[in-house]
Amino acid sequence: MCELACAMVREKVFNPKKARIKVNLIGIPEIPVPVYTRKCDTCGGDPVCVKYCEVHALTYSEENPKQDKKKIIIPEELAEEWLKNAVDSKPGGETGESEG
Repeated sequence: MCELACAMVREKVFNPKKARIKVNLIGIPEIPVPVYTRKCDTCGGDPVCVKYCEVHALTYSEENPKQDKKKIIIPEELAEEWLKNAVDSKPGGETGESEG
């Protein structure tokens, strides 16, 4: 939905390939990882992709610094980081690793 909303508002076409946000599916099971393209201008501070994200996976805050446009985000690395953080933050400090 976020890709369709972006393409409709920014490019005036109902085509997710024209969106300024891309959702990459990484790994097995597939984990959706949203990545903003260099064309993204956050809709002037009111990003439509955040409004239409059905699972509330996207957030926007003006306090967050804009990422360095020279750095390219690799979706696989982002997915691995998210998985690591999810495992590390299990209740009770469990990491899923067996002691032994």
